[in-house]
Amino acid sequence: MLDLFAAQTHVDPETYRSPATFRALVDRFAGHAAAARGDGGALLVFPENVGTFLPFALAGGGGVPALAAAKAALRQPRAFLSALRQLRRPVLAALASVASDVRGLLSEAFGDAARREGLCIVGGSALLPGADGRVHNLSPFFDADGRLLRETRKVNLVPTMEDAAGMGLAPGPSADLGPVDCAAGRVATLICYDGFCVPHTRSEPLFTPVVDRVADADVVAHPAANPWPWDGPWIHARPDDESRDWMRREQWRLEGIERSLVELPAGARLRYAVTAHLLGGLAGERFEGRSVILERDAQGVRRLAEAPGYAPYPSNAALVHARVPSP
Repeated sequence: MLDLFAAQTHVDPETYRSPATFRALVDRFAGHAAAARGDGGALLVFPENVGTFLPFALAGGGGVPALAAAKAALRQPRAFLSALRQLRRPVLAALASVASDVRGLLSEAFGDAARREGLCIVGGSALLPGADGRVHNLSPFFDADGRLLRETRKVNLVPTMEDAAGMGLAPGPSADLGPVDCAAGRVATLICYDGFCVPHTRSEPLFTPVVDRVADADVVAHPAANPWPWDGPWIHARPDDESRDWMRREQWRLEGIERSLVELPAGARLRYAVTAHLLGGLAGERFEGRSVILERDAQGVRRLAEAPGYAPYPSNAALVHARVPSP
């Protein structure tokens, strides 16, 4: 059997008070997953952006991500200036200059927990430079022995937030998406918006549906962080079609990973999707959503398990679990 877990994670400033407080959060979820698993493989997925706020921990807590990164970068002024010459944006340069420290914290937290508990762990995502030197929304994946198997770069960037009109992150190439073999089977990662088959707006010429790139995986890990009210009107609703009446939760279901699974060819191998949502409020951002584990078969797509709550409160943190046949 295979145990699938989504860590619906609540974060606040205390989460990032220090590296130790962040590791404690990861250890708590990993420990609960290890206690609930069976004798087969196990996959634990953390939410998108759970590592984005790690500059807080490097700077001793408090502030906003850009200022925390800048404060931490002051310890490495040459690295900051070098990154600034390449990236042109101070925020991205600050993030790039502390990237080695952030990667170290990610490895200590997720890699050590994976090895200690024997879990394959998708460590959510963080804003880090890729091999091309540009800053991406990037998700690390650790095998059950603690080895880093892959860093997946987000392909489709959320308009006005992550793209050139927002932070100016770099998109990853869709050709790099695909599964890796691990102790939990063939697992691929799609970061949040990459699970969607429809763009949020009509002015995204670069939007590319990419679920077909992972169709030969057994499981797709889907770290997510939704910054809009889950039970509120969809802010990008199109006034001339049915989306004008949708809530965000409905738009997520009708245009997101659930629909993407439905539209895969019948012969596609992909069977399961594990969506882990970020909850909480930090640095002026508010995140809410309902984590879910989906199964795709010849009859369609069904929900195997989902979190009981979606609002951004500590009481809604949850470990969502489904035990399924091994691939």
